[in-house]
Amino acid sequence: MIVNRGIKTEKIDLTHHVCSIGFCEKEQKWYGWSHRALCGFGIGDMVNEGDCCASSCWSEEYLKRFPEKGFIIDSGFYC
Repeated sequence: MIVNRGIKTEKIDLTHHVCSIGFCEKEQKWYGWSHRALCGFGIGDMVNEGDCCASSCWSEEYLKRFPEKGFIIDSGFYC
């Protein structure tokens, strides 16, 4: 990510060994990725219903145990 895209990777938690988020200084965007996709967002970007960042994507069972992990952003929200 650093060499090919200029994204400085970061650990979500110090105990994690895999990075799946990072910041691109040149584009002034945060990026997230998995084995299937890469998505970036920055100031002024708009979140719409159905976008991957519009909810936490945790299961209902997980959120019952850890409600502080869940969030929903109304569509039309600007970063």
